[in-house]
Amino acid sequence: MTDAPILPQIAAEKAEPRRSSRATRLLLMGFRLSLLVVIVWVIRDQHQWLSAQRRGQLQSSLSIADIHDFFPAATEFGNWDIVHGGRLVRGENNKPLGYIFMTSPTADEVIGYSGPTNLLIATDANHAIAGMKILTSEDTEDHVAMVVDDANFFSGFVGKPLSDIDANNIDAVSGATLTSKAIVETMFLRMHGTKPSLKFSEAVKLEEVERFFPTVKRLQVQSTSATTLNVFDSTDQKLGSIVRTGAASESLMGYQGPTDAIIALGPDDRVVGVAVHQSYDNKEYVDYVRDDDYFAKLFNGNTLGDLAAIDINEAQIEGVSGATMTSVTLAEGLIAAGREAASKTVATHEPRSLQIAARDISTIAIVLFACVLAFTRLRAKRWVRIVFQVLLIGYLGFVNGDLISQALLIGWAQNGVPWKNALGLTFLTGAAFVIPLIGRRQVYCHHICPHGAAQQLVRGLLPWRVRLPSWLSKSLKGVPPLLLAMIVIITMQGVAAEIAHFEPFDAYVIQAAGVATLTIAILGLVASMFVPMAYCRFACPTGAVLDYARQHGQSDRFGRRDYIAAGLVLLAITLRVLTTM
Repeated sequence: MTDAPILPQIAAEKAEPRRSSRATRLLLMGFRLSLLVVIVWVIRDQHQWLSAQRRGQLQSSLSIADIHDFFPAATEFGNWDIVHGGRLVRGENNKPLGYIFMTSPTADEVIGYSGPTNLLIATDANHAIAGMKILTSEDTEDHVAMVVDDANFFSGFVGKPLSDIDANNIDAVSGATLTSKAIVETMFLRMHGTKPSLKFSEAVKLEEVERFFPTVKRLQVQSTSATTLNVFDSTDQKLGSIVRTGAASESLMGYQGPTDAIIALGPDDRVVGVAVHQSYDNKEYVDYVRDDDYFAKLFNGNTLGDLAAIDINEAQIEGVSGATMTSVTLAEGLIAAGREAASKTVATHEPRSLQIAARDISTIAIVLFACVLAFTRLRAKRWVRIVFQVLLIGYLGFVNGDLISQALLIGWAQNGVPWKNALGLTFLTGAAFVIPLIGRRQVYCHHICPHGAAQQLVRGLLPWRVRLPSWLSKSLKGVPPLLLAMIVIITMQGVAAEIAHFEPFDAYVIQAAGVATLTIAILGLVASMFVPMAYCRFACPTGAVLDYARQHGQSDRFGRRDYIAAGLVLLAITLRVLTTM
């Protein structure tokens, strides 16, 4: 984890006698960035075409046998329901048994670790969930397998009416947090037309509702909206409803954070009160808003449609004195919730709200410290490097599992970057590409990658080294390009092969690690005991991609790396054309 000449090419770069003109270097850099952009575009375009073909085939090929796990007595399919789009399932004598739903393409916007998941959801005649299973997934195979193998995950939904399911009280699968949370959001987005706020996880309590409905005894999630609670008294008489603004207001920042408010609607669906439920804003300012009765009553008498039509400037909503930003942002959240309620499909078209978890903050902090280590003399302190390496392996690797891999990069190229629910990993990946481009240092490979850190630690365990012949060293450097070519072919052809198995990085997510991944990780570490940084130098396709656009001595002129990159782009374009012929 130092810029000492561990890798031969680094030492060679320092001996470069001549440099090209600035204009030439900029031209080459532009050419290389263009190649990266083109191959990402081709991969994404091919993926969208293949996905459309698969969806059509799956939709038409689903048979009665595929749903016997949920409806053993099923004999035939009925028509598609106009309201919710589910397909009726019939038994003997045309008896209706329930409905089945597929979440794709409605919820394809929900990305887990590296891609969306298409679920088959079955509900019985009373709209309770009869079962769920994964039909297809573009997420990492090992992470999906962990969700499937977790006996409590899908079974926890069975038998529950849709209206009783609280997404915020569903535990994610350990080791596959992003994948399992995305599956929950996928289900809600398909079944309700809205998705829950996974950022505001606190359930609404009866005592919060009592101020608006003194006789309340029970709250129940509304079947048509994941953010609405029906309010009942002791005789099960409906008193009104509570609408949470969190899902609509997560991205609205007050003084220092968003706020989730509750809107109390009476039997006539008009507002009878507004209150702060949960907030990430300044506590003192939030308390000002909570204590201001006048502000809370400003919206009384309006319907959700009226709220949706409010213009804050025209309505002259000035907010609470001393907490203007917090209160005005709360008002904006009410308006956003009204607009979302007015259009049930809004959640499928609007971008997902930003979600920041503790793991995101820790990953960002690690990246920032790695930059300090890379650009200061602190990297010369051996004890600092060792402590940081252990932190990278133990926390960033085994705990967070935030590593850059081809599976991740390909998934993001195909499906988009899920930066709003994986901010830390997005920041890490962005830093891995941008910093070498502007700072000339390969920060990720040299200072952040947990597997690189592990190789650094084991390289001094043996008292001897193996010096590879020049011909063998040059030959081995051809391995990463060959792996990249294989990955391009697999990706463009839509072959059912797990790209994560080409690299060792999933080995740090122990629960998800496959045999191939573990084997590559172990062999790479053993090899690094004899040949320093053996895996990084001779077998890492991700390292080759990250290093391609980096500014260093070799970037002064068109060379071997450029021929390889151009060849990979040409291969991708050729396969794209051949697929659709």
